[in-house]
This record gives sequence, C-alpha cells and structure tokens, in this order.
Amino acid sequence: MGCAARSERVRRLMGSAVATVATATAVVMAPAIADPGVSGDDSSDEYVGSEAILLSRQFDGGKTHRQQAAGCNGCRWRVTVLCPSDVALLDADPAAVIINPHPCTSNSTTICPAGTRRLNVYFATSADVPLKRTGSGCFGPGGPVRKDWVHTWVRDVQRAKLPPAVLTLNPSTLVTGMTAVARIAPAAAHRWRMTVNRHEVVIAAQSKWRLEWGDQQTSWTTGNHASHRWHSPGVRTVVARGSWTARYWVDGDGPWPVPELITQQAQARAAVLSAAPRLVSWE
Repeated sequence: MGCAARSERVRRLMGSAVATVATATAVVMAPAIADPGVSGDDSSDEYVGSEAILLSRQFDGGKTHRQQAAGCNGCRWRVTVLCPSDVALLDADPAAVIINPHPCTSNSTTICPAGTRRLNVYFATSADVPLKRTGSGCFGPGGPVRKDWVHTWVRDVQRAKLPPAVLTLNPSTLVTGMTAVARIAPAAAHRWRMTVNRHEVVIAAQSKWRLEWGDQQTSWTTGNHASHRWHSPGVRTVVARGSWTARYWVDGDGPWPVPELITQQAQARAAVLSAAPRLVSWE
C-alpha cells in the first residue's frame, strides 16, 4: 500500500490532515553509536523496546514526557515511521490508544538534522498500560537510546578521561615536627561535555581522598592537597586512595548518578630525619 493510500486510511481512523513535506536543513552531525539493546526493523523503520529511553531536545512532546521516558522503570515504547505510523501501530496493537493525532507530515515539525528522520514515539509506563503517542522526534540509524546504555557509556568515558593518580610530597626529606604537604593529581573536580547519538551529555565528577601517612594516622580531603607532621624519624610510605562520584545530564535533563564509583590509588615516600639538638661553639 502506497503512502497516499495509507494516509487516506489515517484520515479515516483519526481525521488528521496531510501537509507537505519540508526540506531538511543540512547539519554536520557526529557519527551515531548504535545501542545494541534496541531492536529495529529496517523494512518498516520501526523500533521497539522497554525500560527508560532518552529523547533529544528535537522531541516535540515536551520536557515532561521526555523526563518521564528517562525516569521510568518497567515501561515499554514503540517508535514508528511518521507516515502512516498510527495505522501501523493499530495493526500491531489494537489496544493502543492514539492521543493528539499528528499529521502525516508537518512543515513545522518534520525538519530534522541530516542523517536523521522524524519518527513517532508511543509510550506506556508498564506492560499492562496501553501505548500512547507522546510526540515525535529525530532519530538516526540506531534508533532510540536506552538510559542504562548511556549509564554504561558515561562510566566508561569517565574512566578513560580521568588521568592516572599521582602523589607528590613537598618536602620529601624533612625533620621531625616539620610539615609536609601532599599534593594529589588529577584535580579534585572534572567536568566534560560531549555528544553521543546527537544528545548533549555533561558529566561532572568529584573526588574524595583518604591519606594514609605511614604512622597509623589517616586524614580525608575532597581537594587536591593535605598536610601532615611526623614526630618520629623513619622512611614513611604515604598512600592516597581516591574514589570518584559522578553525575551527568542529557540535553539539560538530570542529574543522574553514574552507577558505580571509580577508584584510584597513588603513593610516595618521605624520609623523616631526627631533629636532635646539638651543641655549637661560639667564638
């Protein structure tokens, strides 16, 4: 059945009007990264899945629906071709409820970046709730992106971008009672901004360090330095153990916590000399 015939069927089912197709503006986009958890049917350009998904700012159903899709647990969704998606959905799921009928195409809503197409989004908060159309959005060849996939991607990006931990002591040779300053790299806080599957992702990471000074004394810092005094001579091995907590935002929505901590460790040695007094002669 051709697009015109199917569109006529859409009119009979929903009373929607058909507008002309707008020419997409050419935009240079980053390569898409496929989400292996999203199943697609290339012949009908449909995607079906469950659990939370991320909808970009080009989604026209509003921020509330975007946040609902990203925060759901046990939800299901279906992404279909814009024309005639409602008919295809009804054929596959007669119990589906169609709200806010959308024209087959629209000058104001079909413009998408090059390499993407605008597809309808149907969403249900659980398996026993009928699917409802919440809007349409622009999707690349990989289709929608699941939130748990982004969780894993953000964690791996953070792990790859964090420099290795380095601990330095100043001074590294000192006498008892003097203060040594331990400096820890990398910096205590990091922030990265990047794009994945046409979503703008911001990651903010913060560290917390435990310093073991080699004399059964410990201290904590959320900065990148700490100080200590030794009161007995000897060679001290100082160990810094750090853990990074991180949050991320997608297209301004969030923050969401990165699901697991990243830990780092570094060590350095200090030679602590005795500060015994000695007699000197005066002439």
